[in-house]
Amino acid sequence: GFSFGGDDEEADEDAMKAQTWEGLDDPMFVTEQTLPYNAIFHYVWTPQYGEDGARPNDEPPDDPEEDAIAYTYIFPDGSAEHTVVRIITPGDEEDGWSIEVEPLTGAVSIHGDIVDPQDSLSWLPEEGPDLQ
Repeated sequence: GFSFGGDDEEADEDAMKAQTWEGLDDPMFVTEQTLPYNAIFHYVWTPQYGEDGARPNDEPPDDPEEDAIAYTYIFPDGSAEHTVVRIITPGDEEDGWSIEVEPLTGAVSIHGDIVDPQDSLSWLPEEGPDLQ
């Protein structure tokens, strides 16, 4: 192979460091956070959670480990699982924001109204092409 000077072992170590998640020990990731303006999560929708999506518990569980956590998949090529996160004003499901992660591009859009995940993918055909 080619060598550009320097230590190959050191270069391998630097490459490994570049591929790992950094900063996950930041207090922001390990401390409970509150949404601004008393907003709350209404639901997180992905195909894995079904029609109603994952919804937070009405009351805190006895064991904090059982608290509701929703997951969405993000893939190395930049695509992602179709996801809609609905954030609302407490007591008013109509007043809030929908955050949508588009599946093919991983692009994130913020909407001031409710996003129906089925409607946002209505342009997709019901079935794929018939391959022979």
